[in-house]
Amino acid sequence: MNNRYTLLILYVLFLCLPSQSLADTGLPRYEIDKNHSFISVYTDKAGLLKRLGHRHIISIRDIEGQVLFHTVKDSSAKLRFSPNDFVIDDPAERTKAGKGFSSEVSDKDAAGTRRNMLSKKLLDSESYPHIKVDISLLSLKEQQAEFLATIDIKGQTFTYKIPGELKMSGNKLNVTAEFVLNHGGIGLKPFSAAAGAVKVAKTLHFKVSLQANRI
Repeated sequence: MNNRYTLLILYVLFLCLPSQSLADTGLPRYEIDKNHSFISVYTDKAGLLKRLGHRHIISIRDIEGQVLFHTVKDSSAKLRFSPNDFVIDDPAERTKAGKGFSSEVSDKDAAGTRRNMLSKKLLDSESYPHIKVDISLLSLKEQQAEFLATIDIKGQTFTYKIPGELKMSGNKLNVTAEFVLNHGGIGLKPFSAAAGAVKVAKTLHFKVSLQANRI
């Protein structure tokens, strides 16, 4: 048989194979510890009347997922969380954030921000109840790491290279990262009011801290 056709048949067979889950690989697996993992998203304010607005903090704590950690090329993670579980402007988080977040946000304002965030114009949590993130490890030198993160949000995928730290301690794995993305970079449009005189700034500041325990 012609080598070209042999390669074509092998390629088609490869495409038909079921994709492996993390559990199928046989590599060391870790499970995300929800009690010691979080993602915090900090917003800024913009517009002519921005003094009337607030900077907001979105706290994501109910994170599900598993991690493979072996060699660089064999290390990856799959995460999932729901916008419906996000906490907006938790007072303790605002106090911890310090300057810039010292203004008090009323329960009514926090509820309004949450309602806008979950609406069809932004996260559309009714139609898309989960956000998924696939992560692969690109490089690791001592504790300094670079990750490739693919975010599935509202049926669209966006991929970024993110610097961070990866530490091992016994059967625990810890990852931290801090980075900035634009709303448009994840398919969203900043919320605005009063014809744009008060609006959320384009940039979003992320802080990530994940702990995973060996299964």
